[in-house]
Amino acid sequence: MSKDYELTDAQISDIVAMALSDHISFAEIQLEYSQEEKEVKALLRDTLKIGSYRAWRKRIRLSEIDANIINSTNKHCVGISKRPRTMAGLVQQGGTTLSRALYQAYGRC
Repeated sequence: MSKDYELTDAQISDIVAMALSDHISFAEIQLEYSQEEKEVKALLRDTLKIGSYRAWRKRIRLSEIDANIINSTNKHCVGISKRPRTMAGLVQQGGTTLSRALYQAYGRC
């Protein structure tokens, strides 16, 4: 690790595990560890192997795009009460099929 963070090794490990999880948002990490999204990304860049970091960033960018699409749909859509972070989360949340999830995300209600 190239930078000296004011965190213990255990805290860094927890932040990395939380950031790699698809179910924990940057806001939750900030609440618990007072690390902003930019700082978490820098920490992961310094901690992970370059290939792992790139794969994580790609996954995060895709989930941000999915969230923007889902948030832009009509709020009265059936099955979208709590906005998931990824399309897979949408399918798991409602116990619905992928085709229904795609219709809810991209189609009209």
